[in-house]
Amino acid sequence: MSAIFPHFSKENPCPACGGHDWTCRAGQRKFICMRIQSEHPSKDGGWFHDYGRSKPVQMPVKRFIAPPKMKMDFQYQQNIYEGYSDKCFGIIADKLGVSLNSVKDLGVGFSEGFKSWTFPMRDGDNKIIGIHLRCDDGSKKCVTGSQGGLFIPQIEPQKLAYICEGASSTAALLTMGFYAIGRFSCNSGADMLKTALKRLDVTRIVIVADNDTLKTAPNGKTFRPGQDGATRLKKELGLMSVIFTCPNPVKDCRQLLQKLGVESARNYIQNSIGMKIWTKV
Repeated sequence: MSAIFPHFSKENPCPACGGHDWTCRAGQRKFICMRIQSEHPSKDGGWFHDYGRSKPVQMPVKRFIAPPKMKMDFQYQQNIYEGYSDKCFGIIADKLGVSLNSVKDLGVGFSEGFKSWTFPMRDGDNKIIGIHLRCDDGSKKCVTGSQGGLFIPQIEPQKLAYICEGASSTAALLTMGFYAIGRFSCNSGADMLKTALKRLDVTRIVIVADNDTLKTAPNGKTFRPGQDGATRLKKELGLMSVIFTCPNPVKDCRQLLQKLGVESARNYIQNSIGMKIWTKV
């Protein structure tokens, strides 16, 4: 889909939400927005929209092409670790401010071809369907042909799972001692999560929403991507759940971990959840 629907840019933002990051894509007749809903959902996440009367000028997009040996090689983790020590993976753990075990539990690797850290994305059955890349400069990409999936730690599951957005937040929650599963974005992966949670025998969930600032779409509608996405996910999953959002000005759990430390961050989350009422809808 990336070739047919390339990313929007700062010069050519999404007409629905005004964003210009990887979440929204531009087509010739329609575009996909991951934040603003319509009556036409995309099977890969987000919703289709019409441009209306004024179609924005299409800007050229640079495609990120994977090296031949890496492209779609989702069995990479069978051999990616050979020759690498804990010291090597400690580098990315230190960069993210998370524990070494959390990085290893998520199956993080390193690609010499991309010069990037690799985070496997899985479907509900735990099959790797994509590779998320994180470069040393903080930029993020995906291997060509990847599908947005889940960041599932390869550890013993628990009855209570924390559902968050992004690989680094997942690693942060694992560092705090919680069992966590991450989504690729705040509006994706609901069906995969249903399958995964049933397979893992999870009965309760804490949906961790990014503390996004209030945004205004070109049509005047205001929204908060993280919080709105968490509310939709709660309804879609239908499990006993609560929603947790970090306090201002903290955006996500990784920032909370960096600000408070492991024990204080864990206690803060547990105390906050303890004051909430668990419901299915």
